[in-house]
Amino acid sequence: MLGRKLAKSVNKNSVFLAHELWQYSGNAYRRISQLPEHIVEDLSDGSGIPELIAELDHFSVRLDAEDDLCWENLKTLLGNLMNFEPRRSQDEASLDEEQNKYATQFYEHGGVEVLLRILMFNTVFPKVGRKVKVGFPESELLLRVKSLVLEILTKVTTTCIGDKVTAQLMASDDVLNYVFTLLAHQKTFINSCQLVEDMLQSRREVLDLHRIHNLRGLISTLEDHQLANFCRILAVAISDLDIYENKSSLFQQNKQKRSRGFVNIRDINQGKYCATFWLARAVESYLRGNTSYCDQVFLMRRGLLQHVASNIVEHEIRHKEILQSSFDLLGELIKFNIEAFKTFEEILTTQAKFEKFITTVNRNLVDSNMFIRSLVLSLEHLTEEDTTYKEYAKKDNKLLMYIGDFSKQLDYLYKLIKIINVENLTQENVSCLNTTLVFLMFANRKGQLPKYLQALRDEKEDLMDVSGSANLLRNFRDLLTFWQDHYLHKDKDCSALEKSSRISFEYWKQTVSVLVCDDKDDKAGILHYVSPMPCDRPN
Repeated sequence: MLGRKLAKSVNKNSVFLAHELWQYSGNAYRRISQLPEHIVEDLSDGSGIPELIAELDHFSVRLDAEDDLCWENLKTLLGNLMNFEPRRSQDEASLDEEQNKYATQFYEHGGVEVLLRILMFNTVFPKVGRKVKVGFPESELLLRVKSLVLEILTKVTTTCIGDKVTAQLMASDDVLNYVFTLLAHQKTFINSCQLVEDMLQSRREVLDLHRIHNLRGLISTLEDHQLANFCRILAVAISDLDIYENKSSLFQQNKQKRSRGFVNIRDINQGKYCATFWLARAVESYLRGNTSYCDQVFLMRRGLLQHVASNIVEHEIRHKEILQSSFDLLGELIKFNIEAFKTFEEILTTQAKFEKFITTVNRNLVDSNMFIRSLVLSLEHLTEEDTTYKEYAKKDNKLLMYIGDFSKQLDYLYKLIKIINVENLTQENVSCLNTTLVFLMFANRKGQLPKYLQALRDEKEDLMDVSGSANLLRNFRDLLTFWQDHYLHKDKDCSALEKSSRISFEYWKQTVSVLVCDDKDDKAGILHYVSPMPCDRPN
């Protein structure tokens, strides 16, 4: 009975009795707040650090955010980390020395563990006692406390024990994931950003973003200015380590840059490209589907089209994911929107810029095919449906005039068909097949399928070996047969195609049926153009 009673807690008044209890029950001092006060004072040696940690330790297991004492103690701690002043102006090193000494003592007495318990309070103690007045897991008052904890941890990482602290923070995915969730709150966003960045910089390997829970949901909650900061974090998450002299970690590289005034242009560009990637991916996901003119204009007025297009024109972007995201976003911004095409004219002001942009498109067809599709859809819309700007589209706009050229359309059809076959189709490149269909659906509307198919058969023969054009068209027919099976029971995919193109899915199916028909005499069908060549016939 006595053993059970004593096992509830260790003795705060007598180290002897606490030691005796430990021998019987194994229950010993585990936190600094359990130590007798005179022991804590002896540990202090006049610094006040153990006493402060002991005070905070009480709140780490029973936090009442309405209790100002916890807040005041945290403010004191932050002040102590920030307010050291050198005794003599010529003694430049004294501030850092005093700050490092304070941070080291704080760490050695378990201060970081205490701060982490406060930060993670609702995840460790989800059910609070009756007397605790925090009614919601992330109340405004509690978020205020946690924001201050984040700021303190960020400050500690800049001291001489920064590596140890970040290693402790990164020891478990739970801490990183929880700090990511705090990005969703206004009160904790800025300090969470800074701490996450420091934590990611401490890693020796690239972060697998799939380890961050509900990343897509988090992005959707961010406002514009928050999204920009968040993109910077993600740029850090996937940055390359090899461009620095010290390759141990991004955290060490950051120290290298700060200490030597080191600026690496490649690093700056890479960060900008990575930020562009995540920004493009998030916004493109939002725009995808039913095209909203108002949303397009809103984003263009904020310079998004200029930013993404100028990156492609002015820089050599080698990251496939960044290129694809950039072109996907551009495609959504320009689709059916004459103002976007006028804006593009202001970007592609010289022939050299235009050629640089088109060259990038043509070298990366899998990545740019959604942009090409948007060009074709927009040309048809502006010249056949909303004809107010028909003359402008045909005579004045570089991009629309370019995609309206029959020979250019034929080049794209040939190249898009040639880079895919049934065996190598993936979720990524199947969009190339749909882009070829957009070209041919409009040809079908105008009764021009024979013109396109004959041109593919005849005009491209010199680019291929014997009977190569026939093989190209056979491959295309096989792909369209696969397409019919692929979309047979995929209602969601069918709806997405219909909404993004403004072409009924019934017409998609109808055009495919015409192209794959078995009647060799039907000049609108592919089979008419794949009759066996002499070398294909059996002896």
